[in-house]
Amino acid sequence: MGANASDQLDIDYELFEFNDEELLASSVDQEGNLKENVSSKYEDHPDKVSIVPRMIDDLNALSLFFEDDKPTWRFIRGSEICVVEYGFGDASGSGFGSSFKTQNGIRYRFGLWGRDTQGESSNFRELANLVDSLYDRATTDKTKLKGLEVFLFTDNIVAEGAFYKGTSSSKKLFNLILKLRLLEMKEGFKVHIIHVAGSRMIAQGTDGLSRGDVNEGVMAGKSMLDYIPLNKTCLERSPLLRKQIEYCLQPLVESSSQRIHFLRELD
Repeated sequence: MGANASDQLDIDYELFEFNDEELLASSVDQEGNLKENVSSKYEDHPDKVSIVPRMIDDLNALSLFFEDDKPTWRFIRGSEICVVEYGFGDASGSGFGSSFKTQNGIRYRFGLWGRDTQGESSNFRELANLVDSLYDRATTDKTKLKGLEVFLFTDNIVAEGAFYKGTSSSKKLFNLILKLRLLEMKEGFKVHIIHVAGSRMIAQGTDGLSRGDVNEGVMAGKSMLDYIPLNKTCLERSPLLRKQIEYCLQPLVESSSQRIHFLRELD
């Protein structure tokens, strides 16, 4: 996605012509004028709007998603999930690391950043590592990702937010999100990026991987599932949360019976 828009996308402006006859018939009168209820609805809307600079990037992204002649099969929500994989990814100023629990056991990778990442933000390095780790998983492992759900954990909240938002004001982060979504579509798997505390990343061992330490957490033989309590409720993971909720709701609860009923609902 370079700066010269004309070299990237040949826009056919006929694609933007209004061509919905049924909607058009319900919106205009016999003389071709907008009906009163329709015109009043859009009376404050400008006739023309200015195209923002990033629109060409969005159009280029759409062209990549729709470049195949036939619609691409996408894994949205599996009715039966047979295989789930878990992974952690972490990046430091000088290195990166990731670990996955695959069908063939624990698979991990680590390394040092090259000169091309000098001066990049920590958010870029964190998200780039997540994307690269999934690309590595998809292209080098003998087991295929198609039909799998992958839960990928990060201690960078910007990476999580950008992924679920689907875009970013940073063009470099936007391109990483696009790259990951294209990989997800072409390989036919579903990825979830979940933010976790840095202390969990350290205990799991991937934080050490980003610094070249391969003798911590799951790399030392511990179970990956010990660091992924997705089966527990928030109150089970943090017993102190119950007391905080009780304290905050105390003025709102009129009787002890209502309080007991509410706490049962929490459980």
